[in-house]
Amino acid sequence: MPKQNRKRRHEFVSNDVEYEIDAPKNKFRPFDEETQAEEEQLNKILFGGASSFLKSLEEAEQETGASCSNIDSGVGEDSGDSEMKERNPAWYDEDDDGIEVGQALDVQGRKLPAGGINDRGNKYSSLLKHKFNSIMGTPAWASLDKNKSQDSDSDDEILQSCGFIRKATKANLTSEILEFKKVKDLNSETYGEGPYINAVEFHPTSQVALVTGLTRFKKFVVSPDSKFIAAAGEWGEAIFYMDIAIVGK
Repeated sequence: MPKQNRKRRHEFVSNDVEYEIDAPKNKFRPFDEETQAEEEQLNKILFGGASSFLKSLEEAEQETGASCSNIDSGVGEDSGDSEMKERNPAWYDEDDDGIEVGQALDVQGRKLPAGGINDRGNKYSSLLKHKFNSIMGTPAWASLDKNKSQDSDSDDEILQSCGFIRKATKANLTSEILEFKKVKDLNSETYGEGPYINAVEFHPTSQVALVTGLTRFKKFVVSPDSKFIAAAGEWGEAIFYMDIAIVGK
């Protein structure tokens, strides 16, 4: 029998004040034979007993196998129709078919060199495609003329073309484009070579170079056999004697 909650009363006499303290109630019901029998009855109602549960599992497996066979047969029937459809690029827009280059340029208010793909009578979509291919190129995984045997390797090709996974080995620049920018002059410290630079020699490993000109060349002392040269600083604080290697002698 479960213990009955009893209310305990504690009296403390202090300055003629009476205190009453209630003990906490028992929140958990003790596990006995009656509770176990009730739990077994609930399990039997929900799951139907051990034999009924196993029978339900067998029926579920049979239904799953039948549904999978139906799905596989449907894919095989539709595969032939999907192969017959023409593949179009993902960036294709049918609204651009009726627009000519001249119309698009007039709306945009810009001009392009005449002739070739820029002719005003050509399709504007052809111009955009040519511009995209000339800059970005066509990756192998985006080719529309792929055989069915190559479809299994499509995932690997996509991963190989992603820059954040595999570093590109070449830049996407055409032969008609040359990018350059102006950097600091090599002789910015002195500018003492004169108006013309005769020679520039770059160091093979370091980021330094030697710049030569004709100005003040007569001030350098050169030996008659051209093996030694004396070079002094601009204000004469340092003098260097160098042995010049004669190439080809």
